[in-house]
Amino acid sequence: MAKASSGKARDEAPEPSVTVADTGNAQATSGGMAVTGYRGPAPVTGDTPHPPVRLSYTGQATASGGGIANTGYMHIDTLVQGAVEPDPWMKPDDYLRQVNKGSVYTHRWRLVGRTQTMASLVPFARNEQGRVALLVGRGGAGKTKIVTALCGAMRDAEPTVEVRVLGPGSSIGPGAFRELPSTGELLVIVDDAHDDTLPLEKIVSGVRSVNTSANVLLSLRPYGMVHARRALARAGLHVSEATVVEIGDLEFDDALSLASEILDEAVRLHAPRLAAAARDCPLLIVTGAALINSGAVDPQRFEGDEQLHLELTDRLAEALTADPASGQVPQELLCALAAFQPVRLAEPEVRTSLEALTRLPFDLCAQHLATLEDAGVALSHGTAMRLVPDLLGDALLIKAARHSGTGLPTSYLARAMEAGQGSALANLVVNTGRVDWQQQQQGTGTGLIEPLWEQILGAFRAADARGRVSLLEVVAKLAFFQPRRALDLATWAVDNPCDPVTAEVGLGFTHTWTDTEVRYALAPVLQAIVHHLEFLPQAATLLWNLGRDDQRGLPQHPSHPLRILAERADYTRWGPTKYQEILISQVERWLTRTPAAPSVHQPLSVLAPLLSIDGHDEVWTPSTWTLTFRPYVLPPTREVLDMRGAVLDLAFEELGHPQLERASEACSLIGKALSLPLGGFGLTVTDAMQQPWIPHLASTVDRLHQYIVQHILPPAILTAVRTELRWLAQYGPDGLRRPAEVKFPRDPGHVIVMPRGCAAAAAWSRSG
Repeated sequence: MAKASSGKARDEAPEPSVTVADTGNAQATSGGMAVTGYRGPAPVTGDTPHPPVRLSYTGQATASGGGIANTGYMHIDTLVQGAVEPDPWMKPDDYLRQVNKGSVYTHRWRLVGRTQTMASLVPFARNEQGRVALLVGRGGAGKTKIVTALCGAMRDAEPTVEVRVLGPGSSIGPGAFRELPSTGELLVIVDDAHDDTLPLEKIVSGVRSVNTSANVLLSLRPYGMVHARRALARAGLHVSEATVVEIGDLEFDDALSLASEILDEAVRLHAPRLAAAARDCPLLIVTGAALINSGAVDPQRFEGDEQLHLELTDRLAEALTADPASGQVPQELLCALAAFQPVRLAEPEVRTSLEALTRLPFDLCAQHLATLEDAGVALSHGTAMRLVPDLLGDALLIKAARHSGTGLPTSYLARAMEAGQGSALANLVVNTGRVDWQQQQQGTGTGLIEPLWEQILGAFRAADARGRVSLLEVVAKLAFFQPRRALDLATWAVDNPCDPVTAEVGLGFTHTWTDTEVRYALAPVLQAIVHHLEFLPQAATLLWNLGRDDQRGLPQHPSHPLRILAERADYTRWGPTKYQEILISQVERWLTRTPAAPSVHQPLSVLAPLLSIDGHDEVWTPSTWTLTFRPYVLPPTREVLDMRGAVLDLAFEELGHPQLERASEACSLIGKALSLPLGGFGLTVTDAMQQPWIPHLASTVDRLHQYIVQHILPPAILTAVRTELRWLAQYGPDGLRRPAEVKFPRDPGHVIVMPRGCAAAAAWSRSG
């Protein structure tokens, strides 16, 4: 397309032809007139651009305006039969119609008890600086109701604030932000932002690139904070820069007001009981009122508020699926959806799993699923489906897995695990682990996952290397929600290696699985666990034991145990972290316990990132739809210098270690501590960036000199010290070059007077 076509190409343009719409995201490669399409063979279909599709100009094209000539398109979806990428953003009226279409799960009731929350969110939405806010609350706490109220408040605002809500199941591609208003006040809302499949960094960056004054509100459950924090960092933000609004329990009077509004007059006398029992969960008040109105629940039958709360939770699914539009959907199918969601219906293994657990043929399951979606109880995203609201799936899983009266486990999870295959089995384990974790956080029960975990543990201990690797892939997805159980399993796996096994992998090829591959598979499990400060010490020690003799290169293997530790040891643009403090303490312990036999890696290498002066963020760049690096230089704050000082203390202790490998690592670490900012990724390091660091680095040079004067070091280590200082002595700024030259001269004949080591000093001098 970038070159003018020849007459021959024009005459031989293949038929039939297809018109391809310009996506607006193509790279210019040469001059020419812009076109909206071309005549040529239909492109190959696909899902996402891994690499970009290249289209050659093969026929006549009509210019339709100014622009840039291009040779291809960055998003393959827009290439197929001229399809245009759908707009993922809903206007408030459309969003409100969708969330209010159910007869029970609806947000038509008044918002109560959230005056302070709205007092934070309304000014945020009107802010013209382009901010991000996080609305954080448990399932059923009323996040979606607050979002609907905010939509209404903005509709009546003066001047007008445009609001867009990310549609359920929408895909975010390069053209997703084209329809957003590029000027004026704009609020973009992402509900259920705890879903880790949502590319939050692309959403935040894309919105802000289109409209710099736009505000983005992410509504999420507490466990989604890790996902949100990581995504905001990639969007160039720290969570401390975001407005965090946490939703607590309703006050009794507010809960009473809501219950009184929904209850029929004949049963309104039960409003105080309902309010007292469910003020921690407005959704339970709404569904509980529906159950009381229908006569399905009589609060007088329950002695205490806790018993009534348990009954309302147990009957949540009944209330939400009581809508006549949902028809007579078998309870077995609802529970199976809760267990296996998101249910990926395109996978044959998942369809088989549904049939096995529900004992229904899949064609009948599909009819019921369509009924649930029409009733607003299920939501599809492509070929994947899940229940809404989230709390419905949780309640169904709890109801199926536990006897409501005794609280004892049923056999449901065992049957679900036996029926589950592929992603259905993995989702079953993750969903159960997540719900169990949520109950622990709320103090409402524990041990939901225990029957399932016993099966996993038994299967893991009996499995060969291949089976263990397969099970660890599932455990890695669960580990964040069950860190203690996953950590115990990982510890057992390290202490109990398994036998190798050789098996066919297809097309006549075989592969041998060994315990080494099991150890490799343990790293992602531990990577999820180290997010929890409570479990970081033990998980870090396991990672060190797994990685100390792992000869794979760290840059080429993101799941290398030592690379995972290095990432935890990194600074952020905002300075030190709690993870760094814990890792320093752990490395100190490892140094005292390290066996005499040398290892491939040394414990001090884990702390190398703590001595970096500069670093970079990974930031999503929407204009090029790429992940780019944003460099920075740390200022020498007291917190940073204290952290560096603790690492240098360990390094100087190790510098005189009789094991040369350990002493050499200490020397390298000290050399890293003497490095000035290097720049990179387009950053030009100025004198203003370097000067604040020079006094600290000069004091480190002096400390190194004093150490060498006072200790006897092997010639090899003395030579390594000189190597580390060579660049600084030759090319460093004056404040560092002169101290390095004076205290570590390059003159081979110069001998430093060392009271305890003249022979070593002579050897060191001759080595120069």
